[in-house]
Amino acid sequence: MKNQSKRAPSYRLLSVLTLVLFFSVSALAQQITIKGNVKEASGEPIIGANVLVTGTTNGTITDLDGNFEVYNVDENATIEVSFIGYHS
Repeated sequence: MKNQSKRAPSYRLLSVLTLVLFFSVSALAQQITIKGNVKEASGEPIIGANVLVTGTTNGTITDLDGNFEVYNVDENATIEVSFIGYHS
């Protein structure tokens, strides 16, 4: 009987950890990565343009080819691209 009482808490702990893992994975499934390219009207890439998820501090700047990636973005989020001398 003593051995069974010691094992019961470990099964409970394993069950709780499994539930926590399940809920954390489902929360991460709602996050996406946004990839894109920022160009001028002439087709030239804009280097160093700011790309920001609206209403957050999550953002990045474009690379030498105008490419960007923003991680951990909600599926329904909106991004704003800005650069000095251009409209957002």
